[in-house]
Amino acid sequence: MNLDEREKEKMPRNEAKEKNKKRTEIEKKKFYWRVLDMRLKKWYLQKKKEVVEEARNQE
Repeated sequence: MNLDEREKEKMPRNEAKEKNKKRTEIEKKKFYWRVLDMRLKKWYLQKKKEVVEEARNQE
């Protein structure tokens, strides 16, 4: 990777870091909980699917 490509990639990264620093703690916590809720939802849906499949196999 040459210097020009590195500079082009560096700019968006720096902008993202600055935006992240400007976010408030409340915004950061809201995002964390939203991600956590989505992960839990996926986990519950997967467990529900497994339980249904087990019930069908036992019949």
